[in-house]
Amino acid sequence: MNGPFILVAHANLYIVEKACHEKKKQVSWLFKDRKGISPLVATVLLIAFSVALGAVVMSWGETYIEEKAQFVSGQSEVGGPCDAAAVAIIIVKDQLQLCTRGSNIDMFIENGDQAIKGLKSRVLGADGVSLTENVLKQPLPAGESLKVTFQFKPVGQITQIKLTPVMDVNGQDQFCTQSETIIEDIRTC
Repeated sequence: MNGPFILVAHANLYIVEKACHEKKKQVSWLFKDRKGISPLVATVLLIAFSVALGAVVMSWGETYIEEKAQFVSGQSEVGGPCDAAAVAIIIVKDQLQLCTRGSNIDMFIENGDQAIKGLKSRVLGADGVSLTENVLKQPLPAGESLKVTFQFKPVGQITQIKLTPVMDVNGQDQFCTQSETIIEDIRTC
């Protein structure tokens, strides 16, 4: 019984092998005129595709970052009332109109686009610091100029004067530290 079964199995194997050989001939005939690309060309194509894809992603990323930056800067532009506060010492012929006379300071100031309620001063000297909460007698409207004289406690040789605008925000004093004016070139009157 084993004999015929082996013969049939052997015949089937021969038929399958012959069919596979015929299929190979058909497949090789389809691709006989075609050649594969060389590894060098494949590498160049792969690099070109990678660079193009990277450029697209970076372009998208740049647009995304710009949109986020505009959103963030838009929030800071809203800001507070202190953003428009700007007090400056008037300059005439390249000289600040600020000088000391004993324990007094005389100065001519001009205000920017926002009215201020007061002007805090800090006088720094070799022997200490003198603070004056408000050197103005009345609020200073936007775009106005004024001569201000105020007294400070002795601090020795003065090295710096800092002026900080004070604004009224909802009934509360707000010190506008980002709009401070710092003077270090101080002369005597």
